[in-house]
Amino acid sequence: MANELIQKSRNRYGYLANLAIEEVNRNFLFVLRCFTEEWTTSNPDWKDRRGGCYCLMNAKTGKILLTAYVGDPPPEKMDKYARLAKEKARRLFAHPKHKTSWESRNDKKRQYPGAVRGKKYIHSFSGLIPDGDTLISALNAQGFETLKDGSARSFIHKDNTGALKLFDAFKKFMDEIWGM
Repeated sequence: MANELIQKSRNRYGYLANLAIEEVNRNFLFVLRCFTEEWTTSNPDWKDRRGGCYCLMNAKTGKILLTAYVGDPPPEKMDKYARLAKEKARRLFAHPKHKTSWESRNDKKRQYPGAVRGKKYIHSFSGLIPDGDTLISALNAQGFETLKDGSARSFIHKDNTGALKLFDAFKKFMDEIWGM
């Protein structure tokens, strides 16, 4: 099912879909490696998190351009992850002054963080813990919209300390990998 969705997206949107899927897969694998290896013992919420769903929306029109499964999400959760990723993007689109879905989150209504607004697109992810979803979306916005290095952190709301903490830990992890 995931491969069918990705193939359908590639045929329909061509280069845009390929670029987005490549970016989200790369970011997801690095984030997963960082937090499953480094944090699983101290944060059991990361245990068994192996995949999710990415949604790319046109920030001006609200049209969903791409929905793609990433990693190896449990089959029984694939529909849930797709529904949540789309909901986060639509909610952020409905709040044009917000830069993240964290600003309109409502746990009682099952409206979680995980979407960020870029210049042209809204990037949304579901499948990790909410702050992890936000991190994936911020990294995709940075890479996909070709912003300056380090700007992914600027996509995370200043009061979202959980996601900012994850970003800083991820940056440290990547700096160690690349010897920076």
